[in-house]
Amino acid sequence: MIPALPTPDESRRLAALEKYAILDTLPEQTFDDLTALAAQICGTPVAMISLVDKDRQWFKSKVGMDAAETARDISFCGHAIHEQDLFIVQDALKDERFVDNPLVTGKPSIRFYAGAPLINPDHRALGALCVIDHVPRVLTQEQQQALRVLGRQVMAHLELHRQTHELIESEKKFRMLAEHISDVLWISAPDLNQLHYVSPSYERIWGRTAKDLYSHPHEWSDNILPEDREHVFE
Repeated sequence: MIPALPTPDESRRLAALEKYAILDTLPEQTFDDLTALAAQICGTPVAMISLVDKDRQWFKSKVGMDAAETARDISFCGHAIHEQDLFIVQDALKDERFVDNPLVTGKPSIRFYAGAPLINPDHRALGALCVIDHVPRVLTQEQQQALRVLGRQVMAHLELHRQTHELIESEKKFRMLAEHISDVLWISAPDLNQLHYVSPSYERIWGRTAKDLYSHPHEWSDNILPEDREHVFE
């Protein structure tokens, strides 16, 4: 057996994977649908979305597989992330890299493997969308292309997951800042007729509740001298 080795850009690849905040998350229908579709199109009993961590491959989604993860060094996906295109093993018992691999000689008895590497916009391979069979197999050109397309769809949803996570983290940082500063901070619509956020310090400085300000966005202007209001609004 030839173990799956680190990629040449391993440290940056792992740093990129961490940014997606996807490892050990709960199943999601979107990913499960893509996995099921890959198995159906390729006619295999097993399909997985595998993310390759430092010492393991973890399955975000799986069909026909009970395990949640396996060791990285024996993983097929650990080999697939070295490729830019499909990584295909038609018969593992005839491939010196896998002939004595415990995933071949024992459960889940892999004989056929095809994986589309999940490559992010920075060209880091995070894992693979793979299909597996217990007998040797050859994919048609149409099936291979479909696997590529589905792999790109998985990556697109991983990107959306990353962006959502970063947005949530950014909002948390903003609220931590806004709710602990002594100045008043608010976010309004361009026409000032709707408020989206008011910091707690408004109540201390203005002496009025934030709830009232949300209901009456121009209430704060009541505290401005009449002769200054036009200038302030401008």
